[in-house]
Amino acid sequence: MRHLIFIVLVFLSIVSMGQKDSRFIVEEDRIKKITYYDGGNIRETGYYDLKGDRIGVWIMYHINGNVNMVGEFRNGLKHNEWSVYNSNGELISKMFYKDGKRTGTWEIYRNGELVQTKTY
Repeated sequence: MRHLIFIVLVFLSIVSMGQKDSRFIVEEDRIKKITYYDGGNIRETGYYDLKGDRIGVWIMYHINGNVNMVGEFRNGLKHNEWSVYNSNGELISKMFYKDGKRTGTWEIYRNGELVQTKTY
């Protein structure tokens, strides 16, 4: 088991090359990744399973610390609701996925108002 975790950590380190600073924390059956901007603010957080697939909720941040995007992965694929925000924290869009495929009604917002929808 420790050997498998080591291999996954090496793989994730190689995958994250080019990103300034990443931390990996082993938590029972998953590995938490935290990536930072040069100034120290968090860039993204999320989890990998022991196979190296993204799982659970991932949160990406703007450099000012406000949330940029929140979404969920299942077996390495986008799943459920994904929300995107501008750097002021205003909702820009809501998107929905099922096992990596677009689904449901996607919504586009401008100045807090729903301005467009598209159904998949």
